Amino acid sequence: MGLAFFQTASFTWTAHRASESHRGQSFGYFYLAQTLSLSLAPALGMYLIRHFGFDALFWVCAGESVVCLLITSRLKKREVPRREDPSEEDTPFLNRRALPPSIMCLFYYLGWGALGAFFPLYAVDHGVANPGLFFTAMALVLILGRAFGGRVMDLVSRERMILYTYTLCGSSMILLAFSNNLPIFLLVGAMYGMGAAFLNPTVMAYTLDRSGSARGSAMGTYTALSDLGASLGPVVMGACIPMTGYPNMCLALISAATLFYFYFSVRKG
Repeated sequence: MGLAFFQTASFTWTAHRASESHRGQSFGYFYLAQTLSLSLAPALGMYLIRHFGFDALFWVCAGESVVCLLITSRLKKREVPRREDPSEEDTPFLNRRALPPSIMCLFYYLGWGALGAFFPLYAVDHGVANPGLFFTAMALVLILGRAFGGRVMDLVSRERMILYTYTLCGSSMILLAFSNNLPIFLLVGAMYGMGAAFLNPTVMAYTLDRSGSARGSAMGTYTALSDLGASLGPVVMGACIPMTGYPNMCLALISAATLFYFYFSVRKG
């Protein structure tokens, strides 16, 4: 419950802080902070567990939460902007104008959830001792892309950037279906990381561009469908694996379907 409200509120706050001309870059830095924390947290957590036990881990997490709360308490209050078009009401839970790109993110995170859950098993089956190297390569490219390429997202049109980056993600999944050794796995991780580095911030900025002044409900719709996709990914692919096997986990098909949906439904209206 806390994560649901925190993510939505933090995304919305970032959207209000960022100017429209630098919206993509701002979200790129926002996602960069998340990527850095998710890269460092597992190693730090295992160190604390091995040397000090689980109690120490929980106390450190509680301390970090208190620090976050103190920082949050220093934020200035803002005025809630009035709706640009009051006649266009949202549904009780979802923002209609934010729904199409959010559905696209649902499909994207469906593939991501499946990849995170089942790639380690697939890599071990092909003799890779440490599947984590795949995610390390992905994280490094993510960090570099978002740290140094953030401005690109505001110089290229949102639609074109989404097409380019999602094509790169989909191509990496097609390559993964034919991969069977560590060097190719690392190449796939780098390709997917480069696409994801620009795709997520661009789609979020694109969602806000469509939603107008209703930023809170837009971010709620975006995060809700993204989380739904990430949680359903392992379930759906877990049911498909006995029939298709790892190489044909339909990840490439999901990527193609998402690109098709964006091009013909979202971009073409």
